[in-house]
Amino acid sequence: MFVPALEKLYEKMKGRTDIQVLTFDIDEDLGLVPPYVKEKGYDVSGAAAYSTVVSLLDGFTVPQNWLLDPHGIWCWKQLGYVGGSNADFEKEILARFESTKTSQ
Repeated sequence: MFVPALEKLYEKMKGRTDIQVLTFDIDEDLGLVPPYVKEKGYDVSGAAAYSTVVSLLDGFTVPQNWLLDPHGIWCWKQLGYVGGSNADFEKEILARFESTKTSQ
């Protein structure tokens, strides 16, 4: 499942000042989100973003991973959660993040 992999990535990155991991919740019923997050013990930051995501995208797939460079420029997105281990997910995201820093 995607959320545990994202939470694990967040736990590794939360002390860094050059990267921030957060989620955008696109549930139409926001009342369901806080109890789920609390029950699972997740700490990753989230923002209610249903209308924002819908207005930005012509249709959308859940989940999506987006990577912005340190200046806020959108430089990569992944549609859906590609299988593999949590370690593979972390390695891919971190490698892509590092490449945004060197391409400036």
